[in-house]
Amino acid sequence: MKKIGMKDFADVFKLPPTIFPLGAGSISLEDFLNLTEEVDIEFGLYEECKPMLMAMMAITPSSDLEEKEAIFAALNGNRSVENYIYEHFTDELEQFYVCESKFWEHWCVSVNFGKEESLGLKLDHKQIIENGALVEPKHAFRLKDNLEFMTDYLLLPKFVFWPLSKWYACDKEIERVVISYRAVSNSRRSSIQAGHFKAEGLRSSYAQKFIMSG
Repeated sequence: MKKIGMKDFADVFKLPPTIFPLGAGSISLEDFLNLTEEVDIEFGLYEECKPMLMAMMAITPSSDLEEKEAIFAALNGNRSVENYIYEHFTDELEQFYVCESKFWEHWCVSVNFGKEESLGLKLDHKQIIENGALVEPKHAFRLKDNLEFMTDYLLLPKFVFWPLSKWYACDKEIERVVISYRAVSNSRRSSIQAGHFKAEGLRSSYAQKFIMSG
């Protein structure tokens, strides 16, 4: 467990931060179990926080329902990534991850995650996030110029992309920092700009404009 995980665990279960070694960057599972063995932990709190903890710590879910609830918690109860970003974006630099749209759309159908849940047939899981196809040849992270935002790729918050990239394979992690985000009035077009590229795509809801570094 890494330092941030130790802090989150202590915060969630209302434990003194000194339960873990001060200054430790990480501890093994064996050390963690030994340190918490004699501590009176109220695990009822875990049931309430379980979905969010699963997302933050990328704990492998035992079912599609647990997986869906973890991502739902990471989006703070939103079933739309766009709505989540629009509602939670601040003036501070925000860290997001590029994800190929096909994986996200396929995942939403496979676990029945959407604006309105359906009882229809589910798809088998797409087992890999294929971000490599989004990148210009001979470039490490530059996206292709002809890509369309929300058609070819989308942005996912850290604790949505990170667990998905652990539960499934991911051939390339592409991090972006969004430095500006605003609604564009009287328009149905949204765009992402990131120094080396600009991608636009029509949206059916409200329009947004991202300006990203990188």
